[in-house]
Amino acid sequence: MRRLLVAAASAVVLTLPSSAPAYAPGCNSRSCELRVKAKYIAREIHRLTPYRCSFGRSAIPCAIVMCESRGKWTAYNPSGAAGRYQIMPFHGRPFPVNTAAKRLAHHRIASRLWRGGAGASQWSCR
Repeated sequence: MRRLLVAAASAVVLTLPSSAPAYAPGCNSRSCELRVKAKYIAREIHRLTPYRCSFGRSAIPCAIVMCESRGKWTAYNPSGAAGRYQIMPFHGRPFPVNTAAKRLAHHRIASRLWRGGAGASQWSCR
């Protein structure tokens, strides 16, 4: 009986598509998936970044970002803080920030930490 269940499970797994697109259920090509993913990331970044700064949109006030990193994604502090928002490693931030997806991750973390100003103490520049 156990062999029959394993064989049935294997048959089901074999019939599933090899790569189901996470962002683009209607796409049939990799380029379509990438375009849809890029649009999704752009919409999410726009949603998470209410502050318009000279260096781009930000999830926290521009003055804090300028003080922390001068708005540079490549900023790194010897204490371990990195990125535009100088997020510490224990917050789960990916570094280096060299893709739109990693920028989105930083915006999400900063937005979560900021909490509409309640988390302003997370940054030393005020």
